[in-house]
Amino acid sequence: MVSQDLFLFNTTVRENILYSRPGASDAEVIAATRKAQIHDEILALSEGGYETVVGERGGAQLSVGQRQRIAIARAFLKDVPILIMDEPTSALDEQTEQAIIPVLKNLSTSRTSILISHRPSLLGIADHVYAIQDGEILKK
Repeated sequence: MVSQDLFLFNTTVRENILYSRPGASDAEVIAATRKAQIHDEILALSEGGYETVVGERGGAQLSVGQRQRIAIARAFLKDVPILIMDEPTSALDEQTEQAIIPVLKNLSTSRTSILISHRPSLLGIADHVYAIQDGEILKK
């Protein structure tokens, strides 16, 4: 699940990503972060890249957008058949969101994905769009 309400543990960036699949190799972690477009930003962290301790809920070292992309990297690493994304770009600016949309499309490929969003820009990655209006589910 990639949620708008992100939780990172008070440990390293690497361990936070490995939370989704503890036995993954360093190469698999890096591949996931590259797909989530966060690898270069992790390397640039002044505290030591992947070994940077993020602090309570990630707030000490990472922006909300970076935390969100770490959650996306977790999902890439986990590689599950069913994925739920709840407002996965809610904390991103428009430019970063536009860069992440193809990433989310890639993440959604070959799996059942449920995307919950108020952002019309994300509708393009969906095969089917449903809306709730006046308490009823409508297919768009």
